Amino acid sequence: TVTPDEICASVQDGFEDTRAMLEPAGAIAIAGLKKWAVETGVSGEPLVAITSGANLTFNRLRMIAERALIGQRSEVLIAARMPDVPGAMLRLYGAIAPRNVTEMLYRSSKSDSNTDATIFLSIEVNAQGAGAASAGGTATDSLEAEVSDIVGGLRAVDIRAENMSENELAKSHMRYLAGGTKPSEGEMLYRFEFPEQPGALKKFLTMFNEHPGWNLTLLHYRYRGGEISRVLTGIQIPSNQMDTFRSFLDKLGYHYVDESSNPVYETYCD
Repeated sequence: TVTPDEICASVQDGFEDTRAMLEPAGAIAIAGLKKWAVETGVSGEPLVAITSGANLTFNRLRMIAERALIGQRSEVLIAARMPDVPGAMLRLYGAIAPRNVTEMLYRSSKSDSNTDATIFLSIEVNAQGAGAASAGGTATDSLEAEVSDIVGGLRAVDIRAENMSENELAKSHMRYLAGGTKPSEGEMLYRFEFPEQPGALKKFLTMFNEHPGWNLTLLHYRYRGGEISRVLTGIQIPSNQMDTFRSFLDKLGYHYVDESSNPVYETYCD
């Protein structure tokens, strides 16, 4: 039995090998052969999967591309809860580094009855790499070890974390529901264009954290394969530090747009 994620990954395999796009049903043979090879440990032998069918609509490509990352064991989805205090995002990033964060969904929901933040993270992993082979294990062993390392690193800095890569509710729905209304006062909404390169998010968080009175209330980012990343942030700045904030934006050097007066923000986050 193969999972939908493994089938999507096999559609990607077929495309990368042949530049032809298989329908998911046509790629099942590849998914099954890959799983059999892992389970039996076969190596150094030619393996053949018979594939057929290209009954694929353009709209289905979005789901296939999204789920193939988990099916290829190149990305894991982590749900985390941590104290919602200034500097927490940088601590979270430090616990994950040097791995690449490919998705981050965070919205502050702090109140008198709740002092924690819930974050969904997609993190690039290397379970298919040399680590498994050098240890004499399988890609599954390598993935489980790397996920354990990620979760353990987060828990070591007081961040509760769970692997949600096999949780269908989390993958299909809950990751998109991380949000809520804006804080009662003082939030500004800024949209940034980060260069799509390692360290871009760390640069933003490090520079932002140099100002103790500033608060990050929202951060939404998803890697889409382009040269730039579109990042949405919610920011609270003391009114007497706006000149300092403008200097921060200039020094950061990333293109930005102030969306605080955008009617969508006013309608759906108020």
